[in-house]
Amino acid sequence: MNMNYKKILQCSKKFEEMEVRDVFYKIATKLISKSSELDDRVDAILVVLLTWNRGFYRYRPFDTEHMEEFSNAMREFEKPFDLLKRKNLDLDNIDLEDKIFQNLNLSVADDIPSYKEVILVIFDRFSEILGSTGASKAMHLINGRLFMMWDNAIRKNCRCPPSPEGYIKFMKSSQDIAKEIVTSYCEEFNCSREEALENICALANGKTLPKLIDEYNYVRFTKGITL
Repeated sequence: MNMNYKKILQCSKKFEEMEVRDVFYKIATKLISKSSELDDRVDAILVVLLTWNRGFYRYRPFDTEHMEEFSNAMREFEKPFDLLKRKNLDLDNIDLEDKIFQNLNLSVADDIPSYKEVILVIFDRFSEILGSTGASKAMHLINGRLFMMWDNAIRKNCRCPPSPEGYIKFMKSSQDIAKEIVTSYCEEFNCSREEALENICALANGKTLPKLIDEYNYVRFTKGITL
């Protein structure tokens, strides 16, 4: 896929024209960023999933037990999520093989896990509760600078299975796209990566690269629209 910042911004505008449901995403991300209460973050994520992942709940109960199970998973991984945010990692610059340099008490092969190993564990647990689509959306809402969202149509196009390993494969392919977007801006304006990232985000009304790429994927693959 040959991508540049102009194309991704054009697609973002198309997405906004098509999807009024995006207002739930905006409300949820604001609440998650401002609230220190885990219950608030859980509620915000579940509202988005009820709006954008209704098919998952067609044959599954959305009840107190389900909410408590997800709340427990959120609490279990609160430390890894906080650490990933503190390291100021973005999709375009993370090296998934790097070690985190902190024991997170996760069930991984080494005492000091890599980013990839941590993400595999989190995604596996979240997908048990929310399904693979819901897991990706929940992780993105918690850290929108790093995690990608997907759905069945996007997975099919990217030839990624709905598994933790498939999600890592999807993140890597999305990272290549993110780098293309940032590079295209750097080359046109002769600026640093940090400046490019900040300016692209500003042009997109605060959207992160993973959100912009997801909007492209949704328009192109979920809705089948060629721009």
